[in-house]
Amino acid sequence: MQAWLNRGTDMPGDTGAPGGGGWQAMGTVAAGVVSGSQVRSADFDGDGKADYIVIDDEHSVKA
Repeated sequence: MQAWLNRGTDMPGDTGAPGGGGWQAMGTVAAGVVSGSQVRSADFDGDGKADYIVIDDEHSVKA
């Protein structure tokens, strides 16, 4: 799982990421995770930090 920061405008050194300019690569935040279509990201525990969950093929959730 890779993290990207949306800086909002075209910036020098723009990565050309989908969605427009101003995207800055922040690096890997999780490795060995299942396919991206099974991952959801949000603040699930209310601590102000992003969490991620994995939804398996039987629609069970792992945090």
